[in-house]
Amino acid sequence: MKKNSAAIWILVAMVIGIEIGYMIFMSFPDKKVATEMAGYISLISDIFLRLIKRFIGPLVFSTLVVGIAHMGDAASVRRVFAKALG
Repeated sequence: MKKNSAAIWILVAMVIGIEIGYMIFMSFPDKKVATEMAGYISLISDIFLRLIKRFIGPLVFSTLVVGIAHMGDAASVRRVFAKALG
């Protein structure tokens, strides 16, 4: 069960997002007000995506640097680099 806990949390978050969107749609039939409410929610998603971008770039870079540093000799690094470009 622990192995699937992340998948379960993702599904729960998706269901909650759908419910919130439906509640906003039903509560505010006026399109202008509904768009304004969606703007507030998009602010939260923009902050989340910016945080993800802020951490993913350095994480990928550090993973590549450590991986190359642990490869050993330059010939193996060259071979992997050539395969990656190919």
